[in-house]
Amino acid sequence: MLTGVLQWSRAGRHIALVAGELGRYLPPSVYRELKIAYILLLTCSPREIAERLVKRDKGKSNLTLINIEELQHAEVIQARKVSTELQIPLIELDSSTKFTLEDIDILTKKIKGNLEQ
Repeated sequence: MLTGVLQWSRAGRHIALVAGELGRYLPPSVYRELKIAYILLLTCSPREIAERLVKRDKGKSNLTLINIEELQHAEVIQARKVSTELQIPLIELDSSTKFTLEDIDILTKKIKGNLEQ
């Protein structure tokens, strides 16, 4: 049984799984049942994530820089594992970099192409 909370963050426009301990993952079967067609993994510098959390949570974030680094590393590993095991296309992007409209257009075409297959 999963011990965690699924929450929608209006500030970040994403869904995050908050689990009791690092290293606990949803099994690939959950992603299979959700019929996920594509994985877009956004990463960022841990320092920037910490700054965003402090701003979002009005200074009340209890995650340390090391926690953030560990969580992001675990998420990258899990995304790659699920992508490989379930043969779901994966694109990894570092959101610390600026994206051009051309970059977004290329990404959109890649995702659309994989969804139509």
